[in-house]
Amino acid sequence: QLDLPGGCGEAVVGEGHERGSRVGPAIQLLGAAGLTVLAYAVSEPIVGSAPDAAARAVPVGLSLVLLGFWQLLTRLSAFSQLVGFLVLDNGIATVAFLTSGGLPLVVELGVSLDVLLVVLILGVLLVRLQREQGNLDITELKELHD
Repeated sequence: QLDLPGGCGEAVVGEGHERGSRVGPAIQLLGAAGLTVLAYAVSEPIVGSAPDAAARAVPVGLSLVLLGFWQLLTRLSAFSQLVGFLVLDNGIATVAFLTSGGLPLVVELGVSLDVLLVVLILGVLLVRLQREQGNLDITELKELHD
């Protein structure tokens, strides 16, 4: 709980830490490191010895995709899963931009605006979910009620 200035009452800021995950912190770190190494190993034959910097950055985008999936699989909080989904989405966009040679600035700005809108909508939904349910732990959200 946080006291707002001007006597506006109190607002729920959120939990200080995540309630838990499906695996321990050491396994999460080792899994993330392993997925990053896997991304570099898998993309090496695709990229080869490309002279441009964009092609050499493709393993980073692939690593973002794998780490986004890892976040979706291991976290229990809806907020952490939202972050994992955004990492996955950014990884897909990164690989697409790097392999296609880029897009015009107008298209990139339009996509960025769409992503910002989606993040705002999902943020509002998460705040409402926390207000209604009291937390964002997906294991406690077994059934949806009207």
